[in-house]
Amino acid sequence: MRHLLFLTILFMATIGKTIAQSPNPSEMEEILSGYLTKEIPAKQFKITYLTGDVYIGMTTMVLLGNGKYDILSNVSQGRKDVHFAGRIPKKEVKNLSLRMLTMKLWEFKHIKSHPASEEAIPSIEVSAKGESYEVVCYGSEVRFSMPFYTAQEMILDIIRRESNNVILENGI
Repeated sequence: MRHLLFLTILFMATIGKTIAQSPNPSEMEEILSGYLTKEIPAKQFKITYLTGDVYIGMTTMVLLGNGKYDILSNVSQGRKDVHFAGRIPKKEVKNLSLRMLTMKLWEFKHIKSHPASEEAIPSIEVSAKGESYEVVCYGSEVRFSMPFYTAQEMILDIIRRESNNVILENGI
């Protein structure tokens, strides 16, 4: 079962990679703005969060602009694979998107040249209309980037709440 979760997480995390991954950081700004101004329909807007690895455990959440989500994790009591799906208020997705936009999440710059071995590497990706932009942060850098830290905490709040605290993910 653990292998199935890993493959599912890997598949979900790479869905956005099959879309054109923009090397232009302003692409994230354009996608977020487009969603918030309704230029991009809610069903076409997606936020994907991924953290962890096969050794320390993995958690992923795919959140659509209309509030639909899928959460997969094995960061739980007894390292059991868990899956949650449902819908949160669209307003909550808009608040998260607005926070990422106003804090300019796409401006993140690494402070280290490489992650430490066994260090989690969380990522936040937004995608819509065939375009995507992903911000990847090393776990030890999260607290030094207020935009990434804030967005990650908002996402982890959703994950914990929607899993009734079954998922124990701390993000780093």
